[in-house]
Amino acid sequence: MKANSHLTSRAAIGRIVLVGSLLTAHIFAVPAQGRSDGLRQWMQTLANGGGVSVAGNWFGSKVENDPIHGGYITLSFRFSFSSDGTYQETAYMGNRQVMSASGAYQQSGSSLAFNPQRCEFASPELGQTVKFFPIPTDSSAQYLISFSPLEGGVQMSLKDTASGDQWGLKPQH
Repeated sequence: MKANSHLTSRAAIGRIVLVGSLLTAHIFAVPAQGRSDGLRQWMQTLANGGGVSVAGNWFGSKVENDPIHGGYITLSFRFSFSSDGTYQETAYMGNRQVMSASGAYQQSGSSLAFNPQRCEFASPELGQTVKFFPIPTDSSAQYLISFSPLEGGVQMSLKDTASGDQWGLKPQH
């Protein structure tokens, strides 16, 4: 019985690999009409063995428990990563800007390190609240990054190596 289930598993894996190969070949062969160029670029980058760069403008938001007032708060954030290794970050609660930061970043494979050089909070209380979110603020931070296809480009997922919290960013056009 074990030998039979082993053969069934190998056949299923073979079918999955075949379907994945055919899908990849189809994405590269289909003309631009009717498919996402972002997906095609992402697949080509992976096929060529290259990494995806964080350079560009990104946005996202995250909901966390409000430990000070109770309930939940939503923080929206924007990043601008320059190809020269610098970044700018802004964070918002509603329409109110609560933080701005800038500094240097380094991307190495699936690792992204932040070295902030300037960070300003709208108030000390808001600074404490923003620090509950797993985004870089006023101290160095390290994240694991991964990319996945998204209509119009790729989504970047970041995982804080210190806390394990995860959040995502979408490209801003």
